[in-house]
Amino acid sequence: MNVPNFVVLDSIHGRFIVNRHCDFQAEALIKTGATHIETELNNIFAVIDTLPRGAVIVDGGANAGFFTIPVANKIRGRNQKIISFEPQLTLYRALSGSLALNDINFVDLFYAGLGQEPGVAMVPAVDYGKPQDFGMVQLSEDGEGTPVEIMTIDGLGLNRLDFIKLDVEGYECSALAGGIATIQQHRPYIWVEFFISGVDAIKSALSSVPDYAFYKVDYQNMLCMPREKLGEISFSGIDEC
Repeated sequence: MNVPNFVVLDSIHGRFIVNRHCDFQAEALIKTGATHIETELNNIFAVIDTLPRGAVIVDGGANAGFFTIPVANKIRGRNQKIISFEPQLTLYRALSGSLALNDINFVDLFYAGLGQEPGVAMVPAVDYGKPQDFGMVQLSEDGEGTPVEIMTIDGLGLNRLDFIKLDVEGYECSALAGGIATIQQHRPYIWVEFFISGVDAIKSALSSVPDYAFYKVDYQNMLCMPREKLGEISFSGIDEC
């Protein structure tokens, strides 16, 4: 019998179409009914809950939707929207299905990556039948693979932007560079993985944006926030970096 690589699993956040071979994701959902990033999500929710009606959220590197779907369920009925980007075609299709399964119609999902300039990058070949962490797939400027469109945050022409989440496997600084004008104008919270790019590089990418504070929230994520919003949320045990 040919067992499919992708399965539908129920969770406290709704239903996910996930790869049963993916490190962490399927196992956590099966064993706990929750994602493997619940601590991270709870910290994100602390920020999301402060956003006003009409807020716009960008999810760069959506993967299986472990940010997009929980946050979408959190903001349901608040007249807010999410714009998500996923450059792996198979994961983009899986997340599209998960959005349908959860009756989420206020997420705009793009089959694309985020970068400094519009263009094309290469997605390396991925064997979705081989156990691995599919969230660690990195785009490249050249080399072999499948071409995927690269878009920019500035290119979206947003009338507002309240929150950015970036987990784009080394493309964090490029994605920020492609959104500097929008960030300067709308001053969103920015939740960004620094594990590959590094804290100093991310701070440097935002150096032209005045009065932002930077906090390490956990071992791989940092929160960049406008200083005028410092009193709106609080995390215990984190320091400005």
